[in-house]
Amino acid sequence: MDDRTPPDESEPRDARDDAKVDAGATTGAPEIDLGGDGKPAELIPLSVRGIFRETWSIFAAAWPACLVIYWGATASSWLIMTILTLTLASFNALVADPQITPFLEFLRFLGLVVIPAWLGIGQNRAYLKLVRREPAAFDDLFGGWPWLLTTLLALGVVLAITAVPALISFFTGELMLDRRGAVSMVSLIHKIAETEMIPQTPEYGAARTALSSVLLLSYLVYLAVLSRLGQYPFLVLDRDADVLEAHQTSLRWTRGRSGMTLRIYLIQFGILMIAAMPAAVDLMPVALVAMSFVLPLTCLSSAVLYQALSSRDPAEPVEDED
Repeated sequence: MDDRTPPDESEPRDARDDAKVDAGATTGAPEIDLGGDGKPAELIPLSVRGIFRETWSIFAAAWPACLVIYWGATASSWLIMTILTLTLASFNALVADPQITPFLEFLRFLGLVVIPAWLGIGQNRAYLKLVRREPAAFDDLFGGWPWLLTTLLALGVVLAITAVPALISFFTGELMLDRRGAVSMVSLIHKIAETEMIPQTPEYGAARTALSSVLLLSYLVYLAVLSRLGQYPFLVLDRDADVLEAHQTSLRWTRGRSGMTLRIYLIQFGILMIAAMPAAVDLMPVALVAMSFVLPLTCLSSAVLYQALSSRDPAEPVEDED
């Protein structure tokens, strides 16, 4: 008779491994308690209204922690990137070898990708703890290393799927601009990158319209892909899933629920646009204040959505919005 007791899989991976030595959590960051009363989270209604109602309930009760999690990750990312840029620039000036400059530029580009992704994982981890009423600490933001590579690979799959229709729309737009004799989107992007003045001519106006349409369409396609695959960041860190397992599980959880998840992502996008609208009428301070609250709120809603999906049977239907 085999008396070995199988590991308890009833708890999420993050909760099981908190007692172990976490390779990514041993940083010099101060252990600032961000909240969490330790009480078990109630079952979240599986509906758009239920998701946002629970999001607002958590945010209203723990908004300082929500702000610290989001802006702490953002400030840390900016600080680390600034230090990295200054270090590479100083090294380049010290060595004064033109042949090493491309390598240093590659390191800087790598940092632009890796550092925000690393802190983004920690941010998701801290938000998920808040949703589950578990104690969250500031150093949770720096504990994302174990899941960094898997998360980046899973993101690459999402971007690759999104790139196909985005490229089709881009080249179609370029073809239409060429037939009309207008400026190409590539030329417009080059001027924007060089911070040059964009001439107010019909040729450039057509290019701006085409570029805006392509960007909007690409983002909507990205949201549509996320409606099925968008749970991968939390699955990777919460259940230690690999790339294939994370996407397969996300597909299974969102089968018959993609309409609900897509509406949630569209509402998130709409809230961000509304918060940014004051900037269009020269009310930048108002827009900054609004975005400082709205960005953490939308990130928190993604964690709430994951918790609602992870606690339900995949065959359970979406609840009536009424």
